[in-house]
Amino acid sequence: RCNNRESEMFVAQIEILNGKAQVNNKNIKEDCPTQLFMKGLIEINKLNKWKAVSDSQNKFTVPFYPIDYFDNFKNGYTPEGLSENAEFPGGIDKFRNQLMKNIKKQNIKHSGLQIVIRFKISNEGMLYNILIEKPRDLDEDSKIKIIKAVEQIDTKWKPHTFRNAPVISNFRVPINL
Repeated sequence: RCNNRESEMFVAQIEILNGKAQVNNKNIKEDCPTQLFMKGLIEINKLNKWKAVSDSQNKFTVPFYPIDYFDNFKNGYTPEGLSENAEFPGGIDKFRNQLMKNIKKQNIKHSGLQIVIRFKISNEGMLYNILIEKPRDLDEDSKIKIIKAVEQIDTKWKPHTFRNAPVISNFRVPINL
């Protein structure tokens, strides 16, 4: 048994070769989730039941959370649904609309330019580490004004959650000026 921390996990990069699954991770740790997964995979491989759907689908990833197997195991378990993406109240279009209003107030003269804004969303729903990802050659004055336009949106986001607990996340927003 592992120490049953909800965040403890191993993401296995699997490839099916000759009816057997093999882990292709570049770095295999000696931690509990990894070792537990590897032991289980050895037993599953003894069944010789692996079949690749096609050449292009013989590689996939498997997230493995030890806490979900044992006392918490449910038939038909899948790790999907453990996390929920961050969300702006009213949706991303409402965020873009507020941002565009703020950008117009900043009087930026780059008509037709596509920009990508990247930021982090705290577990409280606040934005920070706001950066202009593209275009890289945008002048500093415009970057500062766009970042200021983002900072002027005071509505908190619903943060990303993992197992119903809020966590820090990254977000990218493309917009056209």
